[in-house]
Amino acid sequence: MAAGVRGESACWDAFPADLLAEVLRKFPESDALSLGSVCQTCRSSKKLREALLELRRGTTLRKLDLSGCDLTMPAGTLLDLLWNLTQLEHLAIAQQLPKYDACFQVDDELCEALGRMRGLTHLDLRQPSPITGRGLDRLAGLERLRTLRLGPCAGLLDSSFQSIACHTQLTELDICFGEKGRTCTSLPAEVLAQLATLPNLVSLQLAGFDTSRTEDLPSLHCLSTLTHLGLSQVTNSRSPGGVATFLRCMPIQSLIRLELNQCNIGIDVFPLISQATTLRALSVTQCSPVYGLDLHHMSGLSRLESLTLDHSHPLSSNWSFLQHLTRLTQFSCAAHKDALPMSSDHNIAGLLENAIARKDLQRLDLRGHLLGKELGDIAALTALTELDISAAGCDVASHPSIACVFNLGLAQLAGLSRLQRLNLACTAVDEEGLRGICSGLRELLHLDLSGSAVEDADLAHLTKLPRLQSLRINNQPALDDISDAGLAEVSRVSALRCLEVKGNQCITAAGLKHLSALTGLSDLDVSDCSAINPKRALNSLQGCTALRMLCLGSAYSVCHAEPCRDPPRVSKASIAAFRARMPFLHTLTLAPHHIVPDVPCKKVMASAVQNLEDWMLWLMLIWLSISGSTQELVKALRTTI
Repeated sequence: MAAGVRGESACWDAFPADLLAEVLRKFPESDALSLGSVCQTCRSSKKLREALLELRRGTTLRKLDLSGCDLTMPAGTLLDLLWNLTQLEHLAIAQQLPKYDACFQVDDELCEALGRMRGLTHLDLRQPSPITGRGLDRLAGLERLRTLRLGPCAGLLDSSFQSIACHTQLTELDICFGEKGRTCTSLPAEVLAQLATLPNLVSLQLAGFDTSRTEDLPSLHCLSTLTHLGLSQVTNSRSPGGVATFLRCMPIQSLIRLELNQCNIGIDVFPLISQATTLRALSVTQCSPVYGLDLHHMSGLSRLESLTLDHSHPLSSNWSFLQHLTRLTQFSCAAHKDALPMSSDHNIAGLLENAIARKDLQRLDLRGHLLGKELGDIAALTALTELDISAAGCDVASHPSIACVFNLGLAQLAGLSRLQRLNLACTAVDEEGLRGICSGLRELLHLDLSGSAVEDADLAHLTKLPRLQSLRINNQPALDDISDAGLAEVSRVSALRCLEVKGNQCITAAGLKHLSALTGLSDLDVSDCSAINPKRALNSLQGCTALRMLCLGSAYSVCHAEPCRDPPRVSKASIAAFRARMPFLHTLTLAPHHIVPDVPCKKVMASAVQNLEDWMLWLMLIWLSISGSTQELVKALRTTI
């Protein structure tokens, strides 16, 4: 929770709308203006309404993103405010989670009003909504529309979809019919028939429907420009062949990218995919195919560059088709969450044996597998730049024999001289393994050791990585917690820019002083380190003047170490003074129960906002909510503007 992310509404409501509008005008015309975090901060739309009222006078705003906003206003009121934004081309009102208690709702009435904003070219209304075919008809007036994203909105399945034919300029269409976890409704054939009338469609994403009652699907082979197809949450209550039925009516021969997510697929799916000879990227994630499904049909996809088979049930015992994918540079096969973690479950040894033929493979993701001797095969992939062999969800401690083999195998990875990213989170890597990889990975930029067996003294090996810029050592096991001594070792990694050590209970504010030696440190996350006193931490970090992002404090109302005591607290004046000394700081995350109210002096507040033109809007409002003094902030802002 960010300091001020739960800002006081009274403080926000006292902020002058004309001043907020003046700040908004400072954004370049080409920039997308996002108010989502602002409205989530304030939990009030009163000032948003007033600011937009001011903003629409003489503005040339082209992009407006209200995604995630807590829009406690009728849809008609919002549209009245947007009406005079005559230059507006991009509008997003997306919402990740349904808010059934909010009065704002994307419905047919809103669509009718949006249909009169003839200049719109991109419209994003992705949130649970009661839009029906009537609402879709009202959008028919947007003849310039090139991107349309809707849903979940099950009401659209009861419509004829005829009005979609009016959007002849549409290049991207993304529609979700049913919400995740709910029973999907059958997709009428009439809907697909109308999609065939979109001559310029390049990308089509459809989600949340059932194909069991869909017969004699119309052909969409006329969509000659379609290159990107995505199907998500597509089911068939009668047989696992629903996706195949859908693919047969699509122009798969011209596809460049195909994504299947959370779909029921059968044995006839991959033979169909093999016809997509122009395919460059294929993703099959969280799908439930027939066990032992053979992938040899993909041998003919000679142009395939990226292949993702994440979190699906065991697909194949024969990976020989990989030898024929001569252009493959990215491959991912993360373990299914319900599968056993051993590498033999997916025949990883056979996978790697065939992958070796792909000497130009650059990215490899084998998350969730307990690897051992297989690391020797990975070492043969000398072109690798990114490798993820993290084992989140695996019980590494119960496999001590694998832990030993794993660390011996890490030494072989030292030969991957081009490797830039390495994820070893939740693995059994210890001092021996860390020494092995640090001896040769001279180009490594990003390293994740979270949840591993690495201890303080082991971190001394990191100094052998001259280009290391990002390091994560989060949530170490209780016996291997990183302490102040570990930070002292980390401070010797001179190129470090981003450091995450959250969830380590042995780090104190005193240990943070070591980080002053990292003159380029820009991002630091020490949150949920219960031994760190936030007030002392701000004092210890005064030497880290390059900081752009800082997260500290516990997410809980009390510290883990002292559950019977109040959490350590820091004054708002101290926060403002710290910000004034940090010229590049744009994010300060601190839970509200760590903050005590007081009023920073006018001099400190003016110093904190002197570089307003370089700030994002939401940062300015965060300072409003943590300042405790609207008057002083307003005076400082008026002086600056």
